[in-house]
Amino acid sequence: MSIPMPRQITGSGQEQLRQIQSYLFRLSQELEHALGTVDKQLLTLRDTAAQTERAVRTVSESQNPKAQFSSLKALIIKSADIVNAYYEEISRKLSGEYVAQSDFGTFRQETRQSITENSQGITRAFSDLQTIENTLAELSGAVTQVNAWIKTGKLGEDQDSVPVYGVEIGQQTEKDGIVAFQKFARLLADRLSFFDRNGLEVSYIGEESMHITRAEVSALAAGDASAGKLQMGEYLWFTDGDGHLTLS
Repeated sequence: MSIPMPRQITGSGQEQLRQIQSYLFRLSQELEHALGTVDKQLLTLRDTAAQTERAVRTVSESQNPKAQFSSLKALIIKSADIVNAYYEEISRKLSGEYVAQSDFGTFRQETRQSITENSQGITRAFSDLQTIENTLAELSGAVTQVNAWIKTGKLGEDQDSVPVYGVEIGQQTEKDGIVAFQKFARLLADRLSFFDRNGLEVSYIGEESMHITRAEVSALAAGDASAGKLQMGEYLWFTDGDGHLTLS
């Protein structure tokens, strides 16, 4: 807040009165603005203090060491006055081109690879662009592009803020500007997961279990197997309410 000192009052009595009124009006505006700023700062401080108190209470009441670590980590980062960050990073780019020409037209393929390395991992991004130009109208200007990536190292953090390391492989295919499909897989120390284009895990193998929506096998052998329903051709075996096996 800056309150200017009144200038020397000169002129007739009415002019002096107008100058005093103008100064008092500006002073009132400055004071009103300053008080409003102070009120906002006080509200912000109260909210911050309340959030900090809730976070501290959550940390102290939690019995799970992982949850305590996660809550305390979030509290420190959010309330930090001093933050020091240092990263070393190496980037490389590689490119290639292939062109084939004949009486039927021209096929061109352009490939790119960018490699980024830092203390958390290595990311390789690939691009493969293929185009065809020929005299056939239905194929002229056909474009297919594949974008893929391979990440090794830190892939994120779990719900307890514990770093998750592994390998992620993904691919996106576009035909004439339309995304045909996108999917990726992750291999962790204890889990192999497959994701759809929305980033949802659709199947996995890990923790002594396997989850899959649909499977096709030529032969199956198991020491112990159970199923609520079994379809054999046009016949269905199932267990009814009283526990007996029924064929329908």
